[in-house]
Amino acid sequence: MWEALRRRRADLDRWLRARGRAHRISLQSLLLHQQTLPLVRTHAAGRCLDAGAGGSPWRALLEAQAVEVISLDVEARGPGIDLVADLQRMPQVASASFDTVLCTQVLEHLPDPGAALGEIARVLKPGGALILSAPHLSMLHELPHDYFRFTGQGLCQLLETRGLRVVELRPSGGLVAFVAHLFSLALQSALGALPGMRAASYWLNQLLFVVPLAPVDRALGLRSLLPCNHVVLARRSIEGPA
Repeated sequence: MWEALRRRRADLDRWLRARGRAHRISLQSLLLHQQTLPLVRTHAAGRCLDAGAGGSPWRALLEAQAVEVISLDVEARGPGIDLVADLQRMPQVASASFDTVLCTQVLEHLPDPGAALGEIARVLKPGGALILSAPHLSMLHELPHDYFRFTGQGLCQLLETRGLRVVELRPSGGLVAFVAHLFSLALQSALGALPGMRAASYWLNQLLFVVPLAPVDRALGLRSLLPCNHVVLARRSIEGPA
């Protein structure tokens, strides 16, 4: 059963990516995108490492900003991966060679997230920007490689001790968005598996669990206590990592 659900989710992700709607798979994903997008538009510059790029959802936007993008992942999941490497140890990437690192929803899948942040600090130029997101509330996913969840304070500790100064920390989504995410996946995986129903399942999900629940989550989601995710802007210290 779980393997069938995993395949359906993968099919749904591919369908949404092809239409530029991957960030609207659920309210939780939409809110995360809305928190991350202004940081990317404002702070992504120069040479950017998309660390743990997956399907490279940010590449088109970064390239539209005249940013040079190098997409890195532990395996080539799609045609957009430029470099196959382990983010926890990537000697093939030169030190101080990137102006920006973008790392979204990756740390939870790494056995040693501290080592990955140390490597990110190493490859960033002094003063370079890290745009990072990581989950606090999340269902298990991408098993067996799902290891951690992060509080805001925990993320700040990991970053600061590796020479990455936290400039901004944003909670994203709350309890309502977390619960709605489960309903969104269930609806689209079940209804969307029927012939010709993929688009109908998407729009029904938007009408039931995304658009109307956004204001409910803002009012009742307890985002400060029960955030789904955290989004961080950090900069490498001028002195560099220890």
